[in-house]
Amino acid sequence: MNSGRLLSFFSGILVSAAVAWWFWPAPYIPPPVPANSQRIRAVPPTLPKPRIQPPSDVAPVLMADGGADPQADLATAIPDLIRLVRAGDYLAMEQRYLPPQKFARLSDGEKALMLEEMHSPRMQEKMQNSLQALESIQGSTPVFNDTGEIATFTPIALPGTPAKMTFIRLNGLWYLGD
Repeated sequence: MNSGRLLSFFSGILVSAAVAWWFWPAPYIPPPVPANSQRIRAVPPTLPKPRIQPPSDVAPVLMADGGADPQADLATAIPDLIRLVRAGDYLAMEQRYLPPQKFARLSDGEKALMLEEMHSPRMQEKMQNSLQALESIQGSTPVFNDTGEIATFTPIALPGTPAKMTFIRLNGLWYLGD
C-alpha cells in the first residue's frame, strides 16, 4: 500500500471531520437556573375594591365591604366629598369623583402632577374656597335636567370657584361635572 495515499486519505477524513464539527449547529443548552429561584415570586398589584353595580337605578349601590356607596345619592356624595377635601386625600377624591372616562384618560404622570399641584399654597387656598362652596350647597336642593342625570347647584360666590357646581349621574353614581 502506498503510504502517500494513506496519508492523504486520513488527512482528508481529518479535515472533513474538523469542517463538520466547526459548522455543525450546537444543541441549545438553557441557561442555568439560580439556586434561589423558588423564592422569587411576582407580587400582584393591589387593586381597588370593586364596586358592585346595581341592576337598576332603584337598587342601592353596594361597596365591596357591604356598606352603601356614598356616591349613590347626592345627599351622601357631597358630605363624602367634603370629608375627602378636609382630609387632604386628593387622590381618593379624584379616583372617586372624577368621571371614570375622564380619570382613565389621565396618564400616571398627569395624576402625579395634579397631586403635586394640589399641595401648592395657591391650590390649597383654592381647595379651601371649594370646601366652603361645597359646604354651602350641602343640604340645598339642586336644579335637575329633564332626565335627572345632571344636578346643578349654586354655591356661595368665592374667588376661584365656579358660579355653578354640577354633578353628573353615571351608572347610578354621582360624579363632579365640568
